[in-house]
Amino acid sequence: MNARNHKRLSLRRLGRSLSAACSFAFALLFIGGSLVQAQNPQPQPLPQRPTGSQQMQRPTVTLPVQRTTIAPKVTPAPVVKTWVLRNDAQPPTIAPGSEILLFIHGMDSRAEEADDITKALFSSITTTARTALPPVYPPIAANRTTVPFTVSETCDHPDGYSNGQRTAVVPFDVVNGAQTRIYFEPIIPPALLDTPPPGGSQINVPAAHNIGMNEGRLRPELRSAAVAAQPLQSLAQASFKFATGNPADEVLGTAFADLSVTGHRSFAAFRQALPQDAFCQSLIAQKPANLNANAVLNGCHTALDRAYRVANFLRTGQRGDTPALRMAKINERNALGYIAVSGEDDSPHRPVNVPSSDYPQYDLSVSVDAPLTGRVGPNSIIVRTRYTIAQSQQPGRNLVVISVDLPTSGYADNLDYRVVSPLEMIGSPKSGNTDFGASGMTPVLDFIELFIVRFVDTLDQKIPVKSNIKAVMGGSLGGNMTFRLGRRADTPWFPKFVVWSPASIWDSLGGGMDVLKHQGPLHAWQSANQAMNAPAPGDRAGFFATWDQPIVPFIIPMAQSDTWTSDYYACKKSSVAAARLDRHETYDHLFLAWHWRLGAEQLLFSHQNLDPATRQPLYTLNHKPMLLACGTEDHVPYNDICPATENTAPHMLTPGRALFLDKTGHSLDNERRMYWAQQVIAFLGL
Repeated sequence: MNARNHKRLSLRRLGRSLSAACSFAFALLFIGGSLVQAQNPQPQPLPQRPTGSQQMQRPTVTLPVQRTTIAPKVTPAPVVKTWVLRNDAQPPTIAPGSEILLFIHGMDSRAEEADDITKALFSSITTTARTALPPVYPPIAANRTTVPFTVSETCDHPDGYSNGQRTAVVPFDVVNGAQTRIYFEPIIPPALLDTPPPGGSQINVPAAHNIGMNEGRLRPELRSAAVAAQPLQSLAQASFKFATGNPADEVLGTAFADLSVTGHRSFAAFRQALPQDAFCQSLIAQKPANLNANAVLNGCHTALDRAYRVANFLRTGQRGDTPALRMAKINERNALGYIAVSGEDDSPHRPVNVPSSDYPQYDLSVSVDAPLTGRVGPNSIIVRTRYTIAQSQQPGRNLVVISVDLPTSGYADNLDYRVVSPLEMIGSPKSGNTDFGASGMTPVLDFIELFIVRFVDTLDQKIPVKSNIKAVMGGSLGGNMTFRLGRRADTPWFPKFVVWSPASIWDSLGGGMDVLKHQGPLHAWQSANQAMNAPAPGDRAGFFATWDQPIVPFIIPMAQSDTWTSDYYACKKSSVAAARLDRHETYDHLFLAWHWRLGAEQLLFSHQNLDPATRQPLYTLNHKPMLLACGTEDHVPYNDICPATENTAPHMLTPGRALFLDKTGHSLDNERRMYWAQQVIAFLGL
């Protein structure tokens, strides 16, 4: 090889070496990224090809030295998820000078019964000037009026019509012109029910019917979880169901997660445990062999997501008394869909699949004396209840309505009636179970009346209310209680009374020798006894079946639920469907036994009974002002509420006023809510 060729070869090698070196340096800068910063960020010029005499010299190329520091690979610490249970709202401050009405709901009902009349009252005070009160109210006997009506007031959920027949619709809300669901039991996944609908029928057809053959009862393994009331066990089952990834198992997993927080007992335990990721980690050792650890952890996280979300909505997400809160409530509730609850096994602490009040809800434990219980030791009963407080916030005119769940109603404790007194204290069957002998005692009615008094005593220790109460108000059982409270001498802080459709205004069905009349309390007594001492799996279906059956075939042919409103009410059928779904949620055998015992006592008690001291009817002892009303369509053989009210009013020296509303039924506060609100405001001078 001659010298020229050797030089050319050396230059070619030099070029290749130079190109490789530059490529390597560039690669280090690119790969290093943010971890390696170049010493000289400007690009270096490539050496020029030697020319002329430069070709006679071997070129020397000096490359910049790159020093790189490679950071050790770091594995990020896993983020541990946490879940938070929000604190319950604290009772509000009620401003001095506020005007408070205490609302008492009807039989088997709940605090939300007050919402319609409350909204009507709040609406009316914004358009009605305050009325000056008379110096003295005339006696009701001299101040009674029949009020004619030619049209009905509008209602929220009018019945439908099919083939010329009125049909119920499940009530709904309207948001921005579109219907939105407020009752969720009709969309229960069928796999969660213990039985399918009866043959040839479908769920929720007719409205609120055929939700399984047992009226919404859950399948056995879900009921077992509710009975146990062990939220960590329910959450473990939920986790394993979610871990399979099977859609059918996910439905069950969601239900198990729900049951960890929807019942009174489960939620109390959940609130103490507040499970977190450590609980999920503990499930790995318990997992079925066919599930892997990551799937179980993810399933557990899904279960906790659901449980905390449901719990937070039930406890703090149901308020909706401002537009923003209401929209947030609607959106969250619809996102949650059907929520599993088994009231038969662990009674719910808040409305779950039924509409809740938009006004804030609170809990209270009330101690009530029960001197006839027959127990050794203290005879007081602690009743855990729920109440709502609605405030109009009208400047200078803050009207407040407080509504409470009565014992064994709504979301209060369902009591065993034997803690009040043995059933036999009200009487017993006789003549071979064909007649009834009444004792004249009504301990459960006495207990409920005292509960209301003690509720106010207890609440007043938290929020001063007594000095601001303007009236007690209520209809049906609530009317009966309000009427009775008007005779108490130990409650000066109950100054006035608003009573409509009062139960027990009729003559007692326990007196006299009329065996046919005695059949009402006899049947109720026997039903209460059986429900308590021999409960059967078919009791639930049987109870709701009576809603569609004649009260007494041939004698009283209408169903009992048909007596709640008049045929003039456009929402008659739909309101019954709503009530049916309401009671699906809170029904258990204690509720059923209490229902029949309370029914028997209301048939036996009467405001017409004679006072032992004066030998005058009990209603003559009502000396405080009363606004009394009934709907003229409220008449059923043997408990003709409005005819009995019309017959009693002419003899009442009670100061106040009586109104008899034409073309109106038992629930006049629903059927004529705006009219009735205006009468209440005028009578009380609100």
